[in-house]
Amino acid sequence: MRTLLLVTMTVLGLAACTTFDSKKKSSSFELAMSSYGNAIRWGEYGLADSMRRLPDGQQALQPARSLGHIKVTSYETVSTSSLEDGSGVRVIARIGYYHDDGMKLDSLLDNQVWEYDADAGFWYITTPLPVFK
Repeated sequence: MRTLLLVTMTVLGLAACTTFDSKKKSSSFELAMSSYGNAIRWGEYGLADSMRRLPDGQQALQPARSLGHIKVTSYETVSTSSLEDGSGVRVIARIGYYHDDGMKLDSLLDNQVWEYDADAGFWYITTPLPVFK
């Protein structure tokens, strides 16, 4: 009987830890995604680029392209879904923008892939900055 009680308590304890870790990971994702969206929204492309990691795990060191002429008017998450292998999250964001020399409103869909670094406890985007045409 004691053994059964001990096993049950251990399983429940592990389940609680898993739930806590899952909530922490989810919360961290929301923060990273929001920070990235705000950086794009306010034209802080260098900051957005600093949240990227190259596929081999190295942080991107290249400077952001000169995008000073792009003015972003909106940034909206359209969808989020887990990757099939469970290694990350795919996000589609709709970005409204214009070139400050043309004043024609345009939009694009930015397909993003996010991966979690368990050691750092942080999510990184693995796809390039959006391409504004």
